[in-house]
Amino acid sequence: MRKIFSLLLALTATATLTFAAPQSDSKAVNCGSTATLTATPKTGYHFVEWQKDGVQVSTSASYQVTAAAAATYKAIFAPNTNTPYTVKHYQQNLDGSTYPAVATDVDNLTGTTGAPTAAEAKSYPGFTKVDFEQGTIAADGTTVITINYTRNKYALSWVTDGDALTGAYTSGPVLYGAAITAPNTPTKTGYTFAGWTPATSATMPAEATTYTATWNPATVHYTVKHWQQNLANDDYTEVVGDREDKTGTTGTNTVAAAKSYTGFNSKPFSQTSIAADGSTVINIYYDRQTYTINFYKDSPADAGNKIAGFGGTFKYGATVTAPVAGTDFQVKEATAQYTYTFDAWSPSISYTVTGNAEYVATWASQLRSYTITFVNYNGTVLQSTSVPYGTTPVYEGATPTKAGSTWTGWSPAVVAVTGEATYTATFDADTYAITVGKEGEGDVTGTGNYGYGATPTITATAAPCYTFKGWKKNGSAGYVSTDASYTLPAITGVATYTAVFELNTFTITATSDDDSQGTVTVTIP
Repeated sequence: MRKIFSLLLALTATATLTFAAPQSDSKAVNCGSTATLTATPKTGYHFVEWQKDGVQVSTSASYQVTAAAAATYKAIFAPNTNTPYTVKHYQQNLDGSTYPAVATDVDNLTGTTGAPTAAEAKSYPGFTKVDFEQGTIAADGTTVITINYTRNKYALSWVTDGDALTGAYTSGPVLYGAAITAPNTPTKTGYTFAGWTPATSATMPAEATTYTATWNPATVHYTVKHWQQNLANDDYTEVVGDREDKTGTTGTNTVAAAKSYTGFNSKPFSQTSIAADGSTVINIYYDRQTYTINFYKDSPADAGNKIAGFGGTFKYGATVTAPVAGTDFQVKEATAQYTYTFDAWSPSISYTVTGNAEYVATWASQLRSYTITFVNYNGTVLQSTSVPYGTTPVYEGATPTKAGSTWTGWSPAVVAVTGEATYTATFDADTYAITVGKEGEGDVTGTGNYGYGATPTITATAAPCYTFKGWKKNGSAGYVSTDASYTLPAITGVATYTAVFELNTFTITATSDDDSQGTVTVTIP
């Protein structure tokens, strides 16, 4: 008899889903007959294996069995791990409240059916995500996770160190991406607008932003004033006619230059930064040059001639007072040649100081005259006249005379007048030729010209065998002297003196002691 067994099919899915009840199917199968077990997974699941009594018997979704006893086979299903789901990202509109109909970004993800989604927010500059909840992955892939992002607001400011900003410009908390309107072009005295830094954006950046005005220096005016030191004190007075209106670039240094003023030295000054508002003033001061003025009573211009109490150090342009001769200083002392009266200052005095100066008094000279006297040898005044200094006096009287003499001139020699002088007539005694001769043999001396009244000495020296006998004058018969050395009487005229030498005569006697024996004679050749 065929047995009939009951075959029970049980379906089990391993998932976190909860079913109302396991699904099963039973059929009566004759012993020895076969039955086919078919497992069909639902959407989002897949077949894993057939188990009998907890033991795997097949991994085929269609499994044929032979009935041998009543048995229960369990189909094991598992959720798919690639079940699709969608994550949509929405960025808030610029109105700050609504969101667009179309997502900004869509992420197509997969996961395990029935498991929680793993959606992740994105990082969008300028947006902040809104908190959201994960969902469960639907087996049919219809799960959608929505993530919203609110639009951030950021502080927007405009900074200028110039004039106040004008215009309807955007500032304060501003939504990211909102249009930005800049202020009207800013202004600043002394500068031209160069732009904003950082460079402006048409829309609000994703960060707090401060736009700062930048500037290019402009060409502006500045003033240079020149001040000259006063004469009366050390204060200064501006040379208004030389005031300079200059231009330069704001913030750069001035380029003021000192002028050249005769009699002044510029003092050191500093350039300075040019103020934007044109208020910069450079003051240049000029000290008066100082000069030394001296007065001298005569040349040379040295310490010995310097006039005390006058001159000194003066400022350029000052007035000096010259000393007065005879009152403030002594009149030049007369010399042998001149007497003096003050004439002028050399160089010509400038009473307004313009430089160093040395003024030397010049003097008008008056030539002096002196008494010049001519006297004879015996002191008799021959001529006395007044003669100017430097003039050679001339004797105009009778020729001076002296007995036995000839006038030869004056002693001392007449020279140009330098003072009182007396000149004495000089004479040369008249000269006479005195001739010294001889008769006989011998030497004589004394021949010459002798002055009137002279008493020269003449000498006679006899030669051997001669004897000096005496002197004859002018051929006189007798001797005027028998002295071999004879001092003549005062000469009054020409004379000839002759020394007479007489030949000595001796007796020569020849004798014999016996005339019987011979004779002797003396013979004179």
